[in-house]
Amino acid sequence: NKSQEIATAVATINSMLIELDRLSDEGLDKIENIEKSISETASTAEENAASSEETSAAIEEQTAAMQQVSTAVQNVSELAQKTVNVLLENFKVSGEQTNNQPSFGKPQHFNRKNNSKIY
Repeated sequence: NKSQEIATAVATINSMLIELDRLSDEGLDKIENIEKSISETASTAEENAASSEETSAAIEEQTAAMQQVSTAVQNVSELAQKTVNVLLENFKVSGEQTNNQPSFGKPQHFNRKNNSKIY
C-alpha cells in the first residue's frame, strides 16, 4: 500500500518534471528568439548608423562641391565684369567720341541746305 503511494507520488513527480522540462525548453526557445531579435535589431541599428554616417559624409561632399561651384561662378562673374570694364575703357562708348569721323551704329546727321549738288 505504501509502496503504491510512493510509486504514484514518484510517477506524479516524474510527469511534473517532464512538463517542467518541456516548459523550460519552450522558454529557452523564446529567450533565444528574443536574443536573435535583439541581435538583428542591433545589427540593423549599426547598419543604419553606418548608412547615416555615409549619407552625412556625402552631404558634406556635395556641400563642399556646391561651395566650389559657387566660388567659381563668382570668380567668372568678377572676370566678366573686369573684361567689360576694360572694353568700355579701351573702346569708349559712342557718346564719348570727340572727332568728326563717322561711326558705325551712330545715326549720321545730314543737312540738305549745305549739301551742294554736283551734276
